[in-house]
Amino acid sequence: MEQIAELAFGGMLLVPLAASMEEQPEMPVLLYFDVKFQEAMTLHAKQNIDAQNGKTPIDPVNLKMVMDVELNVSLRFGQSQLPLREVLELASGSVIELDRQVDDPVELLLDGKVIARGEAVIVDGNYGLRVTEVPQPIASQL
Repeated sequence: MEQIAELAFGGMLLVPLAASMEEQPEMPVLLYFDVKFQEAMTLHAKQNIDAQNGKTPIDPVNLKMVMDVELNVSLRFGQSQLPLREVLELASGSVIELDRQVDDPVELLLDGKVIARGEAVIVDGNYGLRVTEVPQPIASQL
């Protein structure tokens, strides 16, 4: 393959081929591909490679469409399992012992999956989370 840089619209990719029919001799055929086509093919090839490696390709156009969608996230300070009898006995002032120590990190959950850990903080009278760890890149979970 040969890169043609002298053409007016920027570099084009030249692909020489040879075509032949039953009774006619080989005819040279030249295919010219513009930059947009090259970029599209490169993206398509990268997506195929990612798909073969088990990665799901992310289309930037589709991703942009959902970037403003609001998701519910929750903070988990700890958890505890209680029999129904104890749950029904809960009243104002009841204390439930959790499975974590006070200095253990708080978990940020999205749809039940831990996406970050950090420290609970108070910002303007509201709870917040100072992220100290992201267990694995969020994009790899998509």
